[in-house]
Amino acid sequence: MNDAQQGWFNAVITLLVTVVAFMLNIYRRKVDKLESQHIKLVTREELQRHMDQIRDDRLRMHDENIERLKDIAADIRAVHIRVDQVFSNGKNGNGGK
Repeated sequence: MNDAQQGWFNAVITLLVTVVAFMLNIYRRKVDKLESQHIKLVTREELQRHMDQIRDDRLRMHDENIERLKDIAADIRAVHIRVDQVFSNGKNGNGGK
């Protein structure tokens, strides 16, 4: 090869190495970005634990609601009993008629 051909050959090789290095640098940046975003992701086990906790909380709240409804029903029954006593004992002002 003469000097002109060697110069062109060196330029092409330099250009190819530069392009490959540039592409590898872009790829490395993308991998770094993906790895940094991976930290923010939730694993399947974490999601399952969270869903189990939500289910347990909802079941607990459901049980609490049932107990509250039972208390309300008991209070309503007590009010009915008192009202029935008032009207059956003639305390309503019309002499029990």
